[in-house]
Amino acid sequence: MNTAEELQIFDPDSKGYRNNIVTSDIQRVKEKRTMFLCDGYAYVNTTLNEGEFGSPNNYYLTDVGYEYFSIGDKIACNRTGEITSAAAIDQYVLYNTSGKKFCYLRPLAKNMYDLLDKDSEEPYSWDTTKDFAPNGLEYVTTINSLFSSGQSATILRDLSNGKYYIYTYAITRQGGTVTKGGRYEVPTVATGFGESTLFSMTTRQGYLIYAVDNTLYGYDFRKNNHPVVLATFPDEEITAINNDIISEQQMEDNFYIATYKKGTEEGRGGSVRKYSVVDTPEQINITEELVWKGFPRVVSLCYKQF
Repeated sequence: MNTAEELQIFDPDSKGYRNNIVTSDIQRVKEKRTMFLCDGYAYVNTTLNEGEFGSPNNYYLTDVGYEYFSIGDKIACNRTGEITSAAAIDQYVLYNTSGKKFCYLRPLAKNMYDLLDKDSEEPYSWDTTKDFAPNGLEYVTTINSLFSSGQSATILRDLSNGKYYIYTYAITRQGGTVTKGGRYEVPTVATGFGESTLFSMTTRQGYLIYAVDNTLYGYDFRKNNHPVVLATFPDEEITAINNDIISEQQMEDNFYIATYKKGTEEGRGGSVRKYSVVDTPEQINITEELVWKGFPRVVSLCYKQF
């Protein structure tokens, strides 16, 4: 824990082909199957198989066999089923970075399927090569939230002109059914947006929270407003961000950020801050609730997801 820079799962390969697997995301909704992404592949397991898992699941089953494809490094899921119903929403959505389109894993299925459009007049196509021919959009990241019945957002980029787009959607209980939200073009004046790798979404108003260097921004992208500065941390760097959609406080609209200050004694310049959000329709207000200090550089925050 003192020196690790990335999460690693030991792989007991007696032949020595691998020593570790790097995990980029892991999600488990209620007591259903866990999905996790390792080295660019998607895997699932359940409590019934005592942690064992088999072949990757990011493939299509065709007439000639398995057709594997590359995927983004985050998983879209909906946790509202844990709160409002005994029937958890136990399907997952990912972005096929090879075909530039959205796909999903049905409950109990072994392979993935493409999400299909039902109406040409919908706000966007699940296949981005149709709206942005011929190359489609490149994957940036995916964010899960409890906003609007458990909405997820996937950020994509058009490499031809550098524009960014936010796709919003909500996963439902019926296999293969995902409700589209909207597609929002990020204005080029959105400060630091293209430089950020740290994103979150608030619960009550669905505002985007993102960080660049030592600055924390709030962004009401649905109204096409410009991002606003929420906080700055002189001489520090924001290293991680996480919105709380899992703990017992999941509906209280809290998020956490980690910062790091170089040059501190024994490298203990890491801090974790808890914020509460009062996000009215007019503006984004945050309040610092707690601060924990004395950590090494924190690179990831999560709550009981493993």
